[in-house]
Amino acid sequence: MTRGATDTLVLLSRAFAQQQAGKLAEAEAGYAQVLARDPNDPTALVNGGAVALARGDVATALARFTRAVRRLPANAA
Repeated sequence: MTRGATDTLVLLSRAFAQQQAGKLAEAEAGYAQVLARDPNDPTALVNGGAVALARGDVATALARFTRAVRRLPANAA
């Protein structure tokens, strides 16, 4: 595993922990960091979409969910 992949996994893990703890602003920032590195990261798109939806940002949530489905259409079901 490359350092970049490891760094991404660390960022995703932290963002998910913050999401689970209800720290949505911090989780959003973490997922946004991952998406800045890879705009098509499926985990950041789906989890970041869920955080955006929970924060009331429907437009961002829909955009992220749409990108996730386009990236991995077999997972949409």
